[in-house]
Amino acid sequence: MRRSARFARVGHGLKRLVVIGCDGVVSLAALRWLHDQDAAFVMLDRIGKVIATIGPVKPSEARLRTRPGVR
Repeated sequence: MRRSARFARVGHGLKRLVVIGCDGVVSLAALRWLHDQDAAFVMLDRIGKVIATIGPVKPSEARLRTRPGVR
């Protein structure tokens, strides 16, 4: 069953969009809109295997990448 949805441009509270299935269309403009909203896109096949993910990129904190006591 194919569904479509529309979200308000502001005030929607969307954090992630999960698509289940391998048919349909997602435009580059829609992916850009998700990026602008700091929302993630996840595509799963019908058994739950991850096909694609796109998520917000935030600056990483160097302290979390280094081991304590190692310089």
